[in-house]
Amino acid sequence: MHAIMNDPAAFDLDEAVIGRTPVAFEIYWDITTSDARQIFHDRNLFGVSVAKTLALSMDQRDFGTTIAQRVLSITEVSVDGKTESFSHFVNARKRQLGQNDSEWMTLSALRSLCVTVLLGKPGIEATSGTIEKSDLSGLDPQAALNEVSTTVSNLVRAFSNDLATRSALTAPAVLAGVGAAAHRTTSWTREEPRLTSEQLHSLLRQVRWEREEKYWEGVAAKRTASGGLSFAGGAKDSGHRVCDAIINPDSDLGKRIRGR
Repeated sequence: MHAIMNDPAAFDLDEAVIGRTPVAFEIYWDITTSDARQIFHDRNLFGVSVAKTLALSMDQRDFGTTIAQRVLSITEVSVDGKTESFSHFVNARKRQLGQNDSEWMTLSALRSLCVTVLLGKPGIEATSGTIEKSDLSGLDPQAALNEVSTTVSNLVRAFSNDLATRSALTAPAVLAGVGAAAHRTTSWTREEPRLTSEQLHSLLRQVRWEREEKYWEGVAAKRTASGGLSFAGGAKDSGHRVCDAIINPDSDLGKRIRGR
């Protein structure tokens, strides 16, 4: 673009033609200077798309993102005796948090929780795709938005201490499984057994959320070659197992995540 503007004739153009030509541009709001520089570098040198999570946070067509943004706008949590917006603890720029990040989860992980509350177990397979209002099988979008965002907001507030410590609860696959279990509290669920919000919270309070292999290996985590424990698998890898373990306390996996 700079070369064209400096010498239009070299490209068989003139200033009048350039003045009538629409040019695409991007505006990023509320990102760090380092992120802006990196995006500028990558887009100009490599033609690399922006990070998926950053793009996801701006997608106004995706109903899962719409719900997640509503949750961020309505939810306040208590941290160290102070009431703060939940949005302060959700990273909208990264796909995966680093050890030194202060946030509790990524926007992508929160969206997975919202999608699985909305759709149940089938939502586990849909966490990486776009959810449109036409996918709601006759549900009223506004009613679904209100009910799911309220359900997720209540979960976040009830388990904010476990989220704040970056426990197993913050792993994307675990959040997806929790959401699939929470779907059974919705007014449109067809999954059995149906649950009340109180029953769901009771089941979740039984779970040991510490990131320890005796609770989570083989459920949502696996041992690495170095002997550590990795929760790196996505929702599709482990979400179904997590959901089954939550709603079936007396199953083998249900006993494992409860330390029994």
